[in-house]
Amino acid sequence: MRFLDLEAVARFEEINSRVGLSLRDSTVSDEFEIAQGQTKTLTSDDTSDVVLPQTTLESVAHFADIAALAYRGKDHTPKSSYVVPDTAQIDALAAAADQGLHALSSDQRMLLHSALCDVVADGAGRGGALLEIADRVLFPTATSLFVTPRVVIRDGALLRFTGTMPVLVNIGQLVIEGVGCFASHTQMMFFAQSTVIQAQDDRALTLTSSGLHVNPSINFVPPDLPVALTGDPGTNGTQPAKAANGKSHQSTTGTCPYVCDKAPGDGVKGNPGGTGVVGATGGAGTSINPPFPLNLGAVTGVVTVNYGGGNGQTGGTGGPGGPGGPGGQPGDAPTGCTAKTQGPVGQGGRGGPGGPGGPGGSAPPGPYTYSGQGSVEIAYNDDNGGAGGAGGGPGIGTPAYADGGRGTKGAPGTATKSGRLHFP
Repeated sequence: MRFLDLEAVARFEEINSRVGLSLRDSTVSDEFEIAQGQTKTLTSDDTSDVVLPQTTLESVAHFADIAALAYRGKDHTPKSSYVVPDTAQIDALAAAADQGLHALSSDQRMLLHSALCDVVADGAGRGGALLEIADRVLFPTATSLFVTPRVVIRDGALLRFTGTMPVLVNIGQLVIEGVGCFASHTQMMFFAQSTVIQAQDDRALTLTSSGLHVNPSINFVPPDLPVALTGDPGTNGTQPAKAANGKSHQSTTGTCPYVCDKAPGDGVKGNPGGTGVVGATGGAGTSINPPFPLNLGAVTGVVTVNYGGGNGQTGGTGGPGGPGGPGGQPGDAPTGCTAKTQGPVGQGGRGGPGGPGGPGGSAPPGPYTYSGQGSVEIAYNDDNGGAGGAGGGPGIGTPAYADGGRGTKGAPGTATKSGRLHFP
């Protein structure tokens, strides 16, 4: 769950609890990865690449109780396209339903589907008669469970759900790289608390589902670059010259003691360490090149598209100051003179200045196709200048001696205005 904020973790856990799983259970692996160019097909029979456990959705109310969780904490109200059918349509549907689900036409199935979606969107729902029929012919129903904190679909890979059994998909984070594809040809309740699609070239990205596909958030903003390199340390302080030696002579009187004529010099303080080298300049943020065709199939709720160039690279931390030089040696003390001590260690050098942040990347304007039923919100990464380089670390000195202080913080990079998307 390290990829999700607390709210997303709570949604993942509550969906699990409502289908009878422990809060952080997975029905596959904790990170389900489809390698580059690989296809994994999940179905309810023995041809499935992964065996999925099953649960039972007991009723329309149970279904709606789970599906409505997708909207918790959202700042929008899901929209319903439900149109109340006339009496003749309801009567015909009720008569067909007496023979079982297989007797319903595709149009009649769509009526039930729209009534179910309306319950999720409206709470109580307006299709009372249809919901009674749905309770008879659709529930209780066995449902496969695909639950994992993280799914990664590599470039050119495909994760495909097929078969006649409905599947409930609860994913903490769905990551689709390049033209990796997630597709469903079965009834699906789909929950992804965070969907990240990283576009890499001008091939089309496709995200489709024939079931209830709730609120996808698609990210075209390239990831941030790692922080630029730290500057080198400053040079070591040098040791000053040795102090002057003392002078003495031996007296010829009395006991002939030695007499100090000139005291030896004290050792002087070591020279300061050099200032750390400036941190490396951040590189430019990644730019998006041609507009990427984005083909979204039928969904419900709000589709959020994050679009823009990448942030500029953060400048490198300034190098640490060099250590202070050793104290100077005292002058030699001849017999008769008091010995002096070595000078104190020099002050540590000042930390180097942080490197400047790199400029933000750019993104061109361009059209995208969208055939879904919900509204589309687009968030832009306009203020994407590189962050300023962090200040240099303090001069390191030697133990118990003052350092030279921190370097200054690097200047922020230049923000680049990104292009805009429009949906035809």
